[in-house]
Amino acid sequence: MQAAAVLNQGPVQIPAGLESQAKHHLFICQSGGLRALDSLIAKARGEALSHAVVVVGEDTVPSIESACCCCEEQAASEISAALVQAPLETAVYVAGTPAFRDAVQNQARTLGFTDEQVHAYVTGSVLRRVFCTHCYTTHEYDRNQRVVCSNCKRPLSVRERYSRYLGAYVGIQAKQQVSEMNAVHRSRKAAYHDG
Repeated sequence: MQAAAVLNQGPVQIPAGLESQAKHHLFICQSGGLRALDSLIAKARGEALSHAVVVVGEDTVPSIESACCCCEEQAASEISAALVQAPLETAVYVAGTPAFRDAVQNQARTLGFTDEQVHAYVTGSVLRRVFCTHCYTTHEYDRNQRVVCSNCKRPLSVRERYSRYLGAYVGIQAKQQVSEMNAVHRSRKAAYHDG
């Protein structure tokens, strides 16, 4: 199956259209992400293509009569059921927060879907997930602010490359701060040996 045309902006992939080779289209979104997939769902419905919709965080969706709606607590099992029931040649479209998107993509991979079959759109967040290589924790930070790890309090230099494995950008200790910390360490070491 050939991947649909996408606009790639790091972890944000915006589906440009329906996957033409797919025999089935599965739309999975958080309630805030429904608007992002609305035109694709309408196109699938209008062309009478085989499709299913799972909406997390809504009781009902009046514009989509066949949507499966569930609460956050039931999301993993409902999404898993929809993925298991999907035919082999299914294109999966995901819209939601970065954490939601990553969880669905990992669930799809576990069930045998390839990365080319899963098209994702991140909505409702100006935050980015950053993995601290010093203390091995992941936190969300505003894209426009300087990053200081919430756990170990070290200033981080955030790499542009997004890690799908970690579900985050990688943050390493900022170089300027490293030299300052080395100077502090040397002065402590000298004080220890002098005393």
